[in-house]
Amino acid sequence: MTTYVAANTGTPRESAAETWPQNMTLMLTNEPIVSMVDLQAWMRRSKPLLCQFTLPPPPDIQDATSNTHSYQKLFQYVTSKPFYTVAAWTLPSGKHCNNVIFVALNKIGLIGAFFPRTGIPEMPKPLPPGSSQVDISTRTPPMTPEQREAVLTQIKRRWDFQLQQFRFLKMRLHTARGKQQHRSGDVL
Repeated sequence: MTTYVAANTGTPRESAAETWPQNMTLMLTNEPIVSMVDLQAWMRRSKPLLCQFTLPPPPDIQDATSNTHSYQKLFQYVTSKPFYTVAAWTLPSGKHCNNVIFVALNKIGLIGAFFPRTGIPEMPKPLPPGSSQVDISTRTPPMTPEQREAVLTQIKRRWDFQLQQFRFLKMRLHTARGKQQHRSGDVL
């Protein structure tokens, strides 16, 4: 199965996207998925670059309907397995290793926890019993449906803004590459 996605992050400079492969092959690990509390603790310790994977806009791909279906199947695949899904590639250092863990969150979508320069330092593990780590959701007061919708709308606006920035940078990069190719053609 193939699906085309866009990776969105609030910190594009740290993404080292130039080191990512054009195509990622996802693999299932033998590491069981941990609770959200344990995953949050792992993220605080390991500090991955987080990216949300979204569908690219229809003009960027030929068959948007088929791609949407493939993305839904990918999301289903990641959520249906009790183990983590990862992707590996060769780092600039020459080391070939797992560099991203995929996590599917029902309200947000598919998230990638990237380690683009070092590889995944360690897989998420359950916290020891009696650990003082507390789930962030237990610290927030209950919200009404309207409040929850307002928070989700605010998050979506942020993601939309970041997506617009990403598209603008992509367009500028594409334009710059076109000019560079044109200049190269003139030299030949």
